[in-house]
Amino acid sequence: PPLLRGGGGIGPVCLACRTQRGARSAGRRHRAAAGHVISDRVRPDVPVLLKGGYSRRDQDVEDPTFIVETVTRFTEVRTSGDLAVSITLTAGSDLVASVMDDVRVTIEAHPGSAPLELRWQEDGSTPVRFRSRRLSVAASPVVLSDLRALLGNDRVRLVRTGG
Repeated sequence: PPLLRGGGGIGPVCLACRTQRGARSAGRRHRAAAGHVISDRVRPDVPVLLKGGYSRRDQDVEDPTFIVETVTRFTEVRTSGDLAVSITLTAGSDLVASVMDDVRVTIEAHPGSAPLELRWQEDGSTPVRFRSRRLSVAASPVVLSDLRALLGNDRVRLVRTGG
């Protein structure tokens, strides 16, 4: 059975994947129709986001066919504004206040289309999310690596903004 199901055929499903040489299509009946639509989007070793779902009739079969509706390369997702860079901070953390000056310098050195989010959490409560109206950053591996070096790996991540 698949790891992700589209709620029994209800609602879209997004899958992140990387194709490999010699990868086969999910089903013969969809090759002709979908092949020409996605063949220019899917290349070996290029990470992509697949949006689609499972049909209701495949709901209870062992190996259901995933029906691809759209294919978006991750490089396009990163520049589309559909991802935000999220920084999570908690009360009582071991960070010194001056590190936020370094964070701001890093963000301003890498402008881009990804909104910047700050998630603040106190004493196990639900985090409060703040999104900057003025600051946006490139959602690139370099920026994420620099921010993680300053704040720690578990405090910086990419999150979907919608769509």
